[in-house]
Amino acid sequence: SSGINAEYGGSKMCPLTLISLSLLGLSSAVQYKVHAQTADDRHAGTDNIITLWVQNEDGKWTQLGPLDNPSVDDNERGSGSSFVFKTRLPMWSLGRGVRCVRLVIGGDDMWLLEWISVTIKSGYFVGNVHYENQIFMNREKVWLSTDVTEGQESLVLCSYCINC
Repeated sequence: SSGINAEYGGSKMCPLTLISLSLLGLSSAVQYKVHAQTADDRHAGTDNIITLWVQNEDGKWTQLGPLDNPSVDDNERGSGSSFVFKTRLPMWSLGRGVRCVRLVIGGDDMWLLEWISVTIKSGYFVGNVHYENQIFMNREKVWLSTDVTEGQESLVLCSYCINC
């Protein structure tokens, strides 16, 4: 017992406790594949930047970034656009799926999203956490625009069917 305490600077913690505490600070690479389908209504497409946020089951929001592929005319009327976001998340937050998405438009060129899907791939430590095509529908046909006469600046869409 005194040999273990001496090795760890006189600490009363055992080696397993030290390993467990060090794992709390670990993070894992996470890839989000996103597909946004713009409605086919007149004026539904936009050239404005739309920023995507996702919320996990615990209520924590993570900003993924803009729905914008360089050199591509994204988010046009009646078309789908695909995006890939890579980020690092704390190990404790993995395996929690996406409960909600939040879209924020950066201008007054209005946009009408029909639906958006999110696929999560991760798992360097936790064995391929994978959530396939969680779909969030804009059933109310809410338009996005910073011009309040055209729509609202942000939209939150939620699904309580995780990993469906």
